[in-house]
Amino acid sequence: MFVKCKHICFVIIILSLLTYTGPQAQPVSLPCCTDFNDSLLHGYGPCPSHPNVSITLVTPGPAGGGDIYLRAVDLPNSSSICAGPDCLGDLTDVASSGCGAFCFDVRIFEDACVPGHPSCSLGYQPFAPYFAIDYKFGEPGELRAIFRASFEITDSAGPNPGWHSICAPIELLNNGQLPSNADGFWEMTRGDSSNWDFLLANFTKIWFPVDIIPNPGEIFGYDNFCLRDDVCPQGQIPTLTEWGMIIFCVLLFGWMTWVVVRRRRMVTVGI
Repeated sequence: MFVKCKHICFVIIILSLLTYTGPQAQPVSLPCCTDFNDSLLHGYGPCPSHPNVSITLVTPGPAGGGDIYLRAVDLPNSSSICAGPDCLGDLTDVASSGCGAFCFDVRIFEDACVPGHPSCSLGYQPFAPYFAIDYKFGEPGELRAIFRASFEITDSAGPNPGWHSICAPIELLNNGQLPSNADGFWEMTRGDSSNWDFLLANFTKIWFPVDIIPNPGEIFGYDNFCLRDDVCPQGQIPTLTEWGMIIFCVLLFGWMTWVVVRRRRMVTVGI
């Protein structure tokens, strides 16, 4: 009997090892927002793989006055900013809502253009803002998706300076297509579109660029990072729950109208 139990336990252990897939990402609690107005970085800072950037918290941000924003100054060699850990996790629920989005504000204070630089023939450098999410960054099996804005921004020397707000849709794959909106579009640069839903459930890094030309000195401002599930596209088809509420309200209105009309008829007959 002991031998049989030992064999059964051995089989259970083997099956457990074979089915174990490692730690699973946990759903992110929403809203997950960082505006730096508490004078804390919340884990935002230079990416370990591209650390050549100076980070400070200064004012005024997009809201003016004492609004604090993250100011990033490009140093020689590769530079990028990595987000803190607060919004990392499984975004499946957010994406399933149909109203998920990751939003932030961005500004170029200095594009590092100098006279004669080959990238700056206009006297300024237009830049389409973007950010990326990664799974297994720099490892075998790496996946990466980049959201690229559909518009360009500039520093004060160009035609589109100042702060700009961007909301990237967080939605599941739709007929093989990655989500997009008026602000821009997602594209897979590591892996392909079939990996999108997996990436949303397992990404481990969010990062933002600071380099826009091969010359140090760019100065970026970032603020109001926020992962939300209440940014519904205009004209979105209501969910089943919303349809239920609509039908309930229509039936309730119809019943109340019937009651009022019936009572008026009873009063008229009584007179």
